[in-house]
Amino acid sequence: MKKLFIWGQSGFIGKLLKEHFYKKSLDVSMIGRNKDCHFTINLACTTDIPNSIDNNSIVFFLSAISSPDICDNDSIYAEKINLTNTSIIIKKLINTGAKVVFFSTDMIYGNLTKACDESTSPTPDTNYALWKYLIEKDFREYDNFITLRLSYLCDRNDKFTSFLLNSANGQTIEIFDPFHRSMIHSDDFLKIIDLCIKDDPSMPKILNVCGQRCVSRVEYVKSFSDYINLSWKPIVMPDDFRKNRPESIIMKSVHIQNLISFSWTNPGDGILNQLKND
Repeated sequence: MKKLFIWGQSGFIGKLLKEHFYKKSLDVSMIGRNKDCHFTINLACTTDIPNSIDNNSIVFFLSAISSPDICDNDSIYAEKINLTNTSIIIKKLINTGAKVVFFSTDMIYGNLTKACDESTSPTPDTNYALWKYLIEKDFREYDNFITLRLSYLCDRNDKFTSFLLNSANGQTIEIFDPFHRSMIHSDDFLKIIDLCIKDDPSMPKILNVCGQRCVSRVEYVKSFSDYINLSWKPIVMPDDFRKNRPESIIMKSVHIQNLISFSWTNPGDGILNQLKND
């Protein structure tokens, strides 16, 4: 059995992976700065890696400062974590023979007005996106390095959806419009994660992890707002938010349908089903 490691387990995606692997009774260890991790490592202070990681290991590397605003406003500190120390650690991981699954972002495509897939040349225009792309570029030639370029991953526990659920039965909230992403529901995302665990030669080195189509925030909210009694109104995205976040990223994948045969989960319907099954 492969030994799985989640590096950066405190965020939404790390917790989602942890729960998924535990349900499958897999051998998984958490790495992060929190004391409840199996291995406590603060990426801002050290570039050590656990001695137990070897060529029978898979490391899901999530650790990063994920706020584009912090990456812009505190760029020296953020670059140290997201680029300098991340690069050192990933090189050490690769040298052990472990498979590294690196989580990148759809933002590396910049503010494109047309659809982009894995063959589209990245044009990162923020610090956060640039550093993700530079890590991709530095390690893409290694056989044991895989990049997942992630679009908006929706689940009842993600940050935006949690905000919506916590706002139910309350005052009217504001929803940015236009704002579009190729949302993927957590059910579909985890099927892709399962592929990463397998030694499948058909797995591409770079994979856009996205849904079947681009979805606006307004459409997404409409899908379940009545069910949770949410009062909302659309507003134009303010300039300070827009600065580091494109209005629209129409990301597609030329690989997903060839890798997995499944019926796509409509993002809003997926949330509604989660709520009804509680």
